[in-house]
Amino acid sequence: MSDDKEVIAQLGGATKVAQLLGYSIQRVQNWTVRGIPAQVKVDHPDLFLQHALARAAQTLTDDTGLKRRKDDILHADHLS
Repeated sequence: MSDDKEVIAQLGGATKVAQLLGYSIQRVQNWTVRGIPAQVKVDHPDLFLQHALARAAQTLTDDTGLKRRKDDILHADHLS
């Protein structure tokens, strides 16, 4: 859920997100503790999908061991 809290902060905070979505500030503030409901994320991909994709890309980038193994496998395939 800390990821959702970070997303809300990156979007400008609970007040800004509430204004963007037409919800009460208290409702959005609760999401910083309980998490953003999945249906809200699905209903507003313009706000939430970009953050999910950025997190996924960062995870792949951070896993240098996986990237190295993949590169080694690709290189070995070219040698055969």
